[in-house]
Amino acid sequence: MKHLQHLCLAALLGSPSARGLEPTQEPSTTPAASPHALERPREVLRFYSLATDKPELAAASGALEALGVSVVYGPQTAPRRKGASFVVVRAPVQTAERELEKALRRAGGAARPLVCTVFEGAEPPHEGLLDDDTLDDLLAWFDSAAWIDFSGARTQMYFERGPSAKEAKAITERYAMMYEQNVRLGQLATETFTWELAVAPEASSAARVLRDVRKLAGVAGATLVGTTLTVAIELLALDTSGVGIVSSKDSGGRPDPTGRTAPRASWSPLALHELLLAQGLLETQGQGK
Repeated sequence: MKHLQHLCLAALLGSPSARGLEPTQEPSTTPAASPHALERPREVLRFYSLATDKPELAAASGALEALGVSVVYGPQTAPRRKGASFVVVRAPVQTAERELEKALRRAGGAARPLVCTVFEGAEPPHEGLLDDDTLDDLLAWFDSAAWIDFSGARTQMYFERGPSAKEAKAITERYAMMYEQNVRLGQLATETFTWELAVAPEASSAARVLRDVRKLAGVAGATLVGTTLTVAIELLALDTSGVGIVSSKDSGGRPDPTGRTAPRASWSPLALHELLLAQGLLETQGQGK
């Protein structure tokens, strides 16, 4: 069994990272409802693995508070991840990663940043319940994942090195194989956002603006019609998340010691906002549609 697991893992992670992503569907130019206003986010969520399975977050609380950082989920531990724990923190966007990692280290172990890849199906996997046995099985099969959690119909996997689009597809196939097609992850989760720009770019620069938007991490496609910008996102290897949506207690996630479940990961528009602001296409406080 162990030999089979190693063979499967090698097949999963052996492919090189994709250099670019093609949108699964060209985004519509019809304005779509967006949960984000196109304002510069003040805070983001960040994901970390701590090199201890007995973290003392109280010992790090003073240093975290000095940075304006709070722990919103965790610490979480599992037998399959001996010597490690998982936390999600909420931090001001200007917080230096090195300072944040230094503060978290006070909890008893080095902090390693993680990225989150999100899969979404038609219904919650495992009837919406991630119990300890199921979690242990998943962490055994996907030993490159530092942590796995649910948020409704979404499964969120956290890695030190995020999978490519091809590797993400292999994860969904392997997951179905594990459960003999009875439990499915669904597909790589996507989001589509539409915003109104303050002004339309000059015709001569519109193509360049779109090209730069499409180069942003997570962007799978984009269209620009007049002042209406529509962006298609794939939730692949997110190093930060927006903070707007926090899972409820019935989300299916495994509660942390305080009863909180994992926040619902989302794409943060910080890089997009900075790009468009530099191009003179936004007001200082841009509004979403």
